[in-house]
Amino acid sequence: MPDVTQVQNAGGADKNKGKAPPPKKGAPATAEPEAPVEESQYVKEMREAVKVEKSLLRFRLVQIRNWTINRLQDTRQQALNTYKKFEDWIQVAQKTEMDTIDEMCTIVKAAIEEETKIQHELRLKFMDFTVDNATLNYINPPVPKLDALEDVRAERFAIPQITSLLREFENIAAATGDLLQSREMAVLLTNKIKNSVHFGGYESSVPESWSSFGLAEINQMLRNIDNKSTGYVNYRTLMTYITLLRSQVPSAKEISRIEKMFKADGVDEEAFVNGTFWFDESEKSVDRDNAIEFERVKMIKQLLW
Repeated sequence: MPDVTQVQNAGGADKNKGKAPPPKKGAPATAEPEAPVEESQYVKEMREAVKVEKSLLRFRLVQIRNWTINRLQDTRQQALNTYKKFEDWIQVAQKTEMDTIDEMCTIVKAAIEEETKIQHELRLKFMDFTVDNATLNYINPPVPKLDALEDVRAERFAIPQITSLLREFENIAAATGDLLQSREMAVLLTNKIKNSVHFGGYESSVPESWSSFGLAEINQMLRNIDNKSTGYVNYRTLMTYITLLRSQVPSAKEISRIEKMFKADGVDEEAFVNGTFWFDESEKSVDRDNAIEFERVKMIKQLLW
């Protein structure tokens, strides 16, 4: 294959033209000067192409260097901004945590100064301070209930007053029987009212609405009970009226129900006390807040039995 990098001689006949004759034998050899070789057009084009590529490569490298420097500068600035934000965040978080601890310390300090217990759990989590009301460090003991106390009213007898008056009648009836003379009963009630007004007392007194009653009012009341004018009154009947003084008169249906209950076998005091009657609501006692129930209705049933 012919070498394209060198220019070939034209004409094969003149190939040896101008060539020096060989030296004679024994004569010293002389050096032939080399003829300059002329570069071909392809070599020139390739050299130009290499120069162009070198220029392009140099340009690309400069562009890559400039882009890299700009990118490094942007990354460095972003890193500085990020570190600055980290520093600010750390300072804010530290201040918030200290404020949270101060808030918790304020509650603890107040409890120490007031000598009180902290019942609800205090929770400190990172930058949040909360009082967990659902978690109790201790349980408060229940508040002791107040003693049972009757609701005293001016228009009705209290249980101790009814009991005291009933005992007096029972002592008299032990000698005379259940029927007492209306005159003696009127004198007894009148004297009791006077003693209540002058000497007071609780068990031996009468309601405030009875304080103005005189002998005439007592006799009128006893005559209403003794509708047949026999001059005698059953003390049990009188005590039933006094005990249920503020209750309505039972209906015929209610009376029939009670009669059936008494006719039934096995009716005793317990069944009577646990039974339902028309006076349950009207004779009930209103209890105080957080107080033991005063079972006035139950006590009335026991007295009636």
